[in-house]
Amino acid sequence: MENVTAANARRYRAVDSAGRTMDAAEVVQESPGRYLAVSHTLRPDGRFHAALAVSTDLMNWTFATDFGAGSSQPTIKSVSDGGYLVAWEQDPSNHVAVHYYPDRASLVRGRATRSFQAPRSLSSCAEGTPNIYSVRLAPDIDHSVIDLGAITTPTARQTARCVPP
Repeated sequence: MENVTAANARRYRAVDSAGRTMDAAEVVQESPGRYLAVSHTLRPDGRFHAALAVSTDLMNWTFATDFGAGSSQPTIKSVSDGGYLVAWEQDPSNHVAVHYYPDRASLVRGRATRSFQAPRSLSSCAEGTPNIYSVRLAPDIDHSVIDLGAITTPTARQTARCVPP
């Protein structure tokens, strides 16, 4: 993924199986030969929608779930308990939303069991693209500390605690 000119294959303007563009895609390997990508696309409703797609070859992506209207710039991180955290910029108010999925099946279905809406504190207009620096379970997601940052302001961080949706 990092050396495009030396790759065996490459694809520009990637779309998933539903024909949705995969703008600002972030790809993580969940296991050998299995990949997850979060991305966003501008939908016919005039709003960005973040989504999840899955792949076995990094070339062909199968749409899995839409995280909802007004979600953009998503990021994903696996958690030591087998779950996943997905964070994105959410409008209105351009704040960061964090959602916890306890396993792959919940993630693919878009069924979060915990969520956190971070209050906007870094800017008067938008927080910026979120980044998940770390997740510490002590011992579980209900007693966790999630270290978030905004890529546009890499030194700015927030601590989040997830709560039931």
